Amino acid sequence: MLIGEKTYLTCVQASSLEKLREWRNNPKIKQFMREYREINEEMQKKWFETSAHNDKFQLHFEIWTKEPPLHTQEKSKLIGHCSLTKINWTYRSAEFGVLIGDEDSHGQGLGSDALNTLIGHGFLQLNLHKVIGEVFSYNERALSAFYALGFSKECILRSAKFFDGKYHDVILISILEDEWKKLQEKK
Repeated sequence: MLIGEKTYLTCVQASSLEKLREWRNNPKIKQFMREYREINEEMQKKWFETSAHNDKFQLHFEIWTKEPPLHTQEKSKLIGHCSLTKINWTYRSAEFGVLIGDEDSHGQGLGSDALNTLIGHGFLQLNLHKVIGEVFSYNERALSAFYALGFSKECILRSAKFFDGKYHDVILISILEDEWKKLQEKK
């Protein structure tokens, strides 16, 4: 378990697969993801068996709220998924992914907290040097959040995503270990 300020991350459980699949197939969410296909139960099960737990080049986590919302009787709840993939142990790099599927949890900084916890694990426990990500140019809200976490724009992949009848740029962002550590010291 990885513990952040607002969230905690746990290994992906079989009991969560249907919820994760539902979120990945939600058109509101899918527009921000590379995967364009509808994920069926068989595909989700295969992903769980091969990638979620048994691949030394990928780490996948469920995102849970650390504390229930104020003035409710709710318990901690599953709100999304995050990952480090394409881990290159030689070059000490990885690509991140983060998805907040629970729409009631949007805009509360939970995705930023989960991502900060994830990349902290990458730098402090996995000895990574660099974490990168791809963001579609029309996802301005995510870009703003990533820049606030210390990510920098590396380059623009022009017209690399076709969505909603037109081409969009893909922005490659990254953060280095020393940059992340400096930001943590300021907190």
